[in-house]
Parts: sequence; structure tokens; C-alpha cells
Amino acid sequence: MQLNKVSVDDINVKGKKVLVRCDFNVPLKDGVITNDNRITAALPTIKKLIADGGKVILCSHLGKPKNGPEEKFSLAPVAVRLSELLGQDVVFANDDEVVGENAKKAVAEMKDGDVVLLQNTRFRKEETKNLEPFSSELASLADVFVMDAFGSAHRAHCSTVGVTDHIKDTAVGYLMQKEIDYLGNAVETPVRPFVAILGGAKVSDKIGVIENLIDKCDTIIIGGGMAYTFSKAQGGEIGTSLCEEDKIELALGLLKKAADKGVKLLLPVDTVCADHFGADAAPVVYEAGKIPADMMGLDIGTKTAELYAEAVKSGEVSESFYNYAHFTIFDNPTISEKRLGEIIAQYDKSTIWYRRDILGERCAAEGLIYRSFADSPDEYMTDADEVGGLDFINIGVDFGGNRSKTTYVAVGFSRCAEGYSLTVLDECVIDGGKGDIDPTKIEREMGEFLMKLREKYPGVSVRYIFADCEAQYLINGLRKHLKRLGETAVVSDCAKKPILDRISFVNRLIIRKRLKIVKTCTHLRDGLCTALWGENDRRLDNFTSDIDILDAFEYAIERYMQA
Repeated sequence: MQLNKVSVDDINVKGKKVLVRCDFNVPLKDGVITNDNRITAALPTIKKLIADGGKVILCSHLGKPKNGPEEKFSLAPVAVRLSELLGQDVVFANDDEVVGENAKKAVAEMKDGDVVLLQNTRFRKEETKNLEPFSSELASLADVFVMDAFGSAHRAHCSTVGVTDHIKDTAVGYLMQKEIDYLGNAVETPVRPFVAILGGAKVSDKIGVIENLIDKCDTIIIGGGMAYTFSKAQGGEIGTSLCEEDKIELALGLLKKAADKGVKLLLPVDTVCADHFGADAAPVVYEAGKIPADMMGLDIGTKTAELYAEAVKSGEVSESFYNYAHFTIFDNPTISEKRLGEIIAQYDKSTIWYRRDILGERCAAEGLIYRSFADSPDEYMTDADEVGGLDFINIGVDFGGNRSKTTYVAVGFSRCAEGYSLTVLDECVIDGGKGDIDPTKIEREMGEFLMKLREKYPGVSVRYIFADCEAQYLINGLRKHLKRLGETAVVSDCAKKPILDRISFVNRLIIRKRLKIVKTCTHLRDGLCTALWGENDRRLDNFTSDIDILDAFEYAIERYMQA
């Protein structure tokens, strides 16, 4: 699909004021950003405009302020984080009216390459209704408008649509361009079976999308708050769950249309509920359509997650269907040397993304086994002093081979509504392998490893040490050594379940946010980030990833795959 839009690569912004609509609707807790993915996603466009000598004015909404300006919805934390990521000061124009004296003064004083961030656009009541005079006030600040808020592009607001009535020169940013290219190709020439996943609170927001996809897709997966409208339409009990009462007939119509077209429209079969929405809520899983009157649905349950995972898996196509031509960014004759340097500077050369996007190596994100983790590993990392509520600890052991290392991984288990949530507490990597490893060293290191765990997590029992069952002489040595030390942990053979089952279980933990890793466990973090598919649905074992640490981790948890 050819992008039929003017992009930031097509415009000259030198010396011009450029208003950029971004999506900085980031999660905040006590005024601190808990996930900055949306900010980092906007950086390529912002950096491009800075490099080209534009005066960059950023605007965005945050949350849903209902009573006018509210401090908790201020974009001030975003300005701080942007300054850190860009390596330059970002001026925050703090005006309750958004385009006030602070904004006008900051813009008037801008030099080429400067960045100003306006206050939350939803502080103005006109924003969501696309009303004047807010559209013209925003437009008065700039010579050029760039749209780069893909998540808000469907909304006809002042900052997305209204402003374009007053600014002639407009373009899309890199994020918008990427999403348009991706979605256009996916919808126009889909690989079959074609599976779409839809979420969000409202059916009404997605009517056109759902109807369009019914004509194109083989399977449509419904999640989010709108699933409860569909559930009620089918006669289900949804308690106090989110529901559009006036859209129940519409939901029934969409279900019928999908059935008539032979399209699978999958709805949740179970749901995680609580009596209120909050961090202190106690989650309970109920069958879909059977939610008690005093409970609200908050998320899909484990059975639904497995159902949806299978549906998504059915939409994957083997690599063998594709032919690859290996070109790199350096083979593109239209990119100037200056622009080439700017693009390269956006990447960390140690990452798989640099190898893929810049060097053209065949390590595409599609080949990543734990893609959700690799996309945002920091979401899953935690500090050791924040770990609490552990019921017990297990340790997984993978004995090294001739090319690998012996690894220990300690995992803490905490009961939750879905079984257990897991926290990787510590890891140990020992040089050597079978044939050349000193069993005494293994035993000594395990004793020290256990001692450290007991110091860090007093009162939490270490139940089992699950070891690679292929090295019985090493297992027996561990048993004898720990007995001499008076340790109560039971050394047992690992279950060694099929690799695909183990991988699937880990991915479910990741997707369901039931996995945390203490920040010092860098080997496991890197292993999850870089693990790639090899032949015959196995992990690639060519030193691109530390599969020994992954094996040890899985041995510690695999007996609890159904728990």
C-alpha cells in the first residue's frame, strides 16, 4: 500500500512553527508516569522536526477531565520525561485555557529546534466537541500542523480536525505513517486466516470498524469493556460491568451479520471481576454471562486468554511461505547521508532492533518468541525491596553443556485469582559444562545461592529445586550436599514438559501481567528479550539468546502450568 499522505519527510519546516498533535495519554500514579511507551513512540517525529530546524509545539490530551482543569490531568510530568528523552529542555506552557499567556509567550520566544508542550487540550470544553474558538486559537500558534496521534485520529476534536480548517500546510508524522502502512497492507491484502482483535469501552465507537472487518476477516476477537454489551445482548448477567444499554440491539445485529457471513466472532467465556475498580480490589473469575449483581467485569479470564491465543495462533503463517530479500537502510538511494545519521542515532546498537532495522539481519520482531516482553521489558522489572506477599520459592537448575553454563533461577510464587503470579527473585550463572564442570563448585554455589535467598526473603520457604533430569550424578551430589547443610528444600527432577507448552505458558504469564523480574536478573531479562524461533518450533540455539537461563526458569515453574 502506498501512503497517500504528505509526511514529515515531504515538508520544509526550517524556521517555521510546527504544531504536532501527539498521544501523551500516559498512565500516571501519584503524578509519576508508570509507562512512557507513548512518549517514546513520538520521539522519531519530534527529533526529525528538531533536526530540520522547526519550532516544535506539542499538544495532547491526558485522561478525561470532567470538571475543567484538574492538576491530576496536567501534562507537566510529560514535559519532564520529554526533556530527559530528548536531551534538551522542553518548555511546559501551563495555561488552564491551553492557549494562554504562557503559551503565547513561550512560542514567541522560540528559536529553531526549540520544543514547547501545551497543557492538556481537554482542559478546554470545546476540544471534544470540535468547537470554536479553540480550534482557531490552537492554529494561531503555528505555520504547519503535523498529526502523529494515531490513537486519537478517529476522534473529530479541535486538536485533531478543527485545527486543519485554519492551517494550510499539514502532514502526518512517522507514527501515523507506520500505522497507516501497516493497517492498509493488513486489510487490503491480508494473509489468511485473517484474525482481528478489538477492544475498548464502547461498541458505538467501533460500529464502522466491526462492520467493515466482518466483510474481510475470518475471525474477530472482542475484548475490553464492550464485550459486556455483547454479553448482555445474549441474555447474560453482567452485574455492574460497563454496558451501552442503547447499543444492545446493535450488538445483536453485528452478531447475526457475522454468523450470516460465516465469520467467527469470539466473545469472552470467563471474566475477571471485582466489587470495585482499584489497586486494592480482590479479583475473582466468573463464567461469562454469570457475573453477580454486585460485581463488575474487569478483564478476560484464563480460559478466554487460552481461547484467544489459539485463535491468534491460527492466524499465523509459517516463515516458509515467505521469500526474504536482505536489503539494509544503506541500500536506499533516496536517503541523504545526514538523514541516515539521524535515523541510526535513534537506535541502541546493542539491540535486536538495530540489527533488524539498520543492518537488515534476519532477526525480525516476528521471530521473537516473547514479543510482548521484548517490546517493553521495563514494564515487567521490579526492585527487590518491592517484592512481598510470597507463599513459597522454587529454584530451577539447568546444568551446562560443553558450550553452555550452569544456571540457577529462583522464582517466588504468590496466589492470585488465576492461580499464581510469579516474581523472579535471583539468578546465578556458573561457567563450564558437563564433562568439564566441577560438581563441587555447583554444590557450593547452590549453598550460597540458598543462603542469599533466605537472607533476602526471611520466613519464605524454598520448597523445591527442580533440576535438569539428564544429569543424575549432579542431582545426587546436590542432594547430599544440601542434606549436610541441613537444608529442607527438596531436590527433584524437572518435569521437562514439551518446549512449546513451556513457551506458551510463559507467554501467557507475560500477556496476563502475572510475571515480574527483579532488576538484578539481567540474564533472564536479556534471554526473554532476544529468544528467537529456530527450526521445528524450538528456540534458536546459536548464542543469539541465553536459552540455558530460560530452561532453568521454566523448570522452576512448569509443574504449576495449570495452577
